[in-house]
Amino acid sequence: MTTDDILSALFSPVRNYQRDAMQAAADKWADVSPLLIARVLAQAAVLREDPDGSDDSMGLIYSLTLFGHLRDETAWPAIVALCTLPSAVADDELGALATEDLGQILYRCCGPKVDELRALYANRAVDQWVRSGAYRALTYAVAKGRFPRDELLGCLVATLSAEPDPDWDEESLVDEARYDFLNMRPVEHAELARAWADDDVLFPDEVGEDLEVLLTESPEHWAELVQGWREELAGYEPEDLHARLQGWAAFEENHGHAGARAVSAGGGRVGAGKRITVAQAAKRNKKNKIAKKSRQGNRKKKK
Repeated sequence: MTTDDILSALFSPVRNYQRDAMQAAADKWADVSPLLIARVLAQAAVLREDPDGSDDSMGLIYSLTLFGHLRDETAWPAIVALCTLPSAVADDELGALATEDLGQILYRCCGPKVDELRALYANRAVDQWVRSGAYRALTYAVAKGRFPRDELLGCLVATLSAEPDPDWDEESLVDEARYDFLNMRPVEHAELARAWADDDVLFPDEVGEDLEVLLTESPEHWAELVQGWREELAGYEPEDLHARLQGWAAFEENHGHAGARAVSAGGGRVGAGKRITVAQAAKRNKKNKIAKKSRQGNRKKKK
């Protein structure tokens, strides 16, 4: 296949998985990469100007998958251009990739730009699922010694300290931050954690431990947490490039297949930021709200 044939196939309307084009792109990456980056940047510019300017292909999903699989740091500006699209647009275009693989892609392509990764997580104008991907990438950076533990905790503190803003949908992101903050056993922020628990910002029962246990230093727990991030990072790297996408239910050959992954371009996601399903996240959010109401009611009775 020529480079023109490859781009034409990858950006054709969604029907079947473009295996030949994906393999040819990987095989001719030195020639294909600059063209694919330019195409992604151009498409991101179109979508920024016209949210309805989608080309109805999976070209952006294919591109991000290739960027991550081949660890192409030169693609970073194109990846950021997509990730910083208006929330609804990014949600439509990235679909399940935001909750499935984006953290891995961001980590592999950011190179030395970990500060830009942190800025992406902190940017409230960015889609919350993209921000969650950026957070996961930061955990991988911690696991690999490229980002300090205290700065990761600082990211979570900033998220939990931010005043709620009706303009930004970030309930699931905050839920993730709430859980991970406690799960990291933040002894450095013990007084803040106690105050937040009193104010129903944190819910220690979510993590399954008493608050004071969670505020006790445990090198063993931290080592297990970091090892889990390392294993998650390593688990992304199948030798077969096509293992990432070929089972997606978006493709006609997978329609009606019981084993098809229930994901698609355009938002058909199954994974949430904390390695849980959206249904589980919604259930946990509901449980949190019920627990919060109950605690508030009990406090009123005490008064």
